Amino acid sequence: MNFPNQAVILCGGQGTRLKHVSKNIPKPLINLDGIPFLKYQINYLSQFPFKELILLCGYKKKKFENFVKNINQNKIPIKIIYEDKILGTGGAIINARKYLDDIFFLCNGDTFFEINLINFFNKFIKQKGDGIVALKKSYKNNRYGEVKVNRNKITSFSNYPVKKNKLYNCGYYFFKKKIFLGKKIKRSLENEILPVVCKKHKIYYEVFKDELIDIGIPKDLNYAKKYFNKYNKRKFIILDRDGVINKERNYVHKWKDFKLIPGILKLLKYLNKKKIPIFVVSNQAGVGKGYYKISDVDELHNKFTKFLISKKIYINKFYYCCHHKNAIINKYKKDCLFRKPNNSFFKLISDSWNLKSNNALLLEDNLKNKGFASRSKIKFILFDLKKNKNIYKFFLKSCKKFLL
Repeated sequence: MNFPNQAVILCGGQGTRLKHVSKNIPKPLINLDGIPFLKYQINYLSQFPFKELILLCGYKKKKFENFVKNINQNKIPIKIIYEDKILGTGGAIINARKYLDDIFFLCNGDTFFEINLINFFNKFIKQKGDGIVALKKSYKNNRYGEVKVNRNKITSFSNYPVKKNKLYNCGYYFFKKKIFLGKKIKRSLENEILPVVCKKHKIYYEVFKDELIDIGIPKDLNYAKKYFNKYNKRKFIILDRDGVINKERNYVHKWKDFKLIPGILKLLKYLNKKKIPIFVVSNQAGVGKGYYKISDVDELHNKFTKFLISKKIYINKFYYCCHHKNAIINKYKKDCLFRKPNNSFFKLISDSWNLKSNNALLLEDNLKNKGFASRSKIKFILFDLKKNKNIYKFFLKSCKKFLL
């Protein structure tokens, strides 16, 4: 089963517990460290191979139109589905039912939970149920409703606050559309639909230890502001492609010629586990020189992405430049600022992904591209396959300070 195409975000709430803030702006659009909360969610989801983001909007819905128009996001199409009247989290899904695929991802618009969705979806597939819910164990009494389980299934969703050492719902799900039936009336997903659905359908769960960020009440909103101020300064890594991910050959553009560097999968998996964003930046002058087309590059990257998913690995995004001063195709014949060793991709990555720090490194096999790192004021690491047979071992040895 392929990874789902759709990620659906519940954005229709009125934010009644945040009236001092949400009176003029929907809760998902509240700025945290200068960036709308919804942008953090979209960037997180953009790491995974979704092909469409769907926003279910009710309260002050027109503001979401302006957000989508102005967002500097990562080229995943965004669709807004409106409610004529406020329908609640459950009613919003039923209202959007005709637009939904048979299987889709769903999350609340006021929570941020940075889990590996590929692993989460794989568990959903193995269990062959109608839904799966991300849960956390409570280490103190808190306001979330308790979720009761028996073996690997959920048996009930409670409205009562969860007690210490019990499980609660984090608001991240994979669902089959068939469980959402009924009229378009106001109802709660957590308090009205799920308690009934879990009695009739197989709803499974997975317990996570990752930190859940919620902006539903003033206390949590204040904590989220501090969290994202630090989050935006996190480290990240930029990889060259040919010679770092795959073995260098002249103008690789076909999957059959894409031979991986020993240790690269282990390295990517390690970085995923560390939650270090991974970006691939490469020069693809072969397009400008007429050796292959942009569609060939995209097809190769898509096949590699599918391969990575099968290994439970993801890369945030592939970037590439097709320009070259000796290109034979006129539109690509120039010395482009995005072509390494120029570093315009660094600014694009930083702006698109809310990365406000130079705590990053470029892992390259070509010394000529060191200028990219020096202009960006980031660390440069040169990898040579002839001297180092395994890039994972090389990285751990060469980047100890970066990983601290």
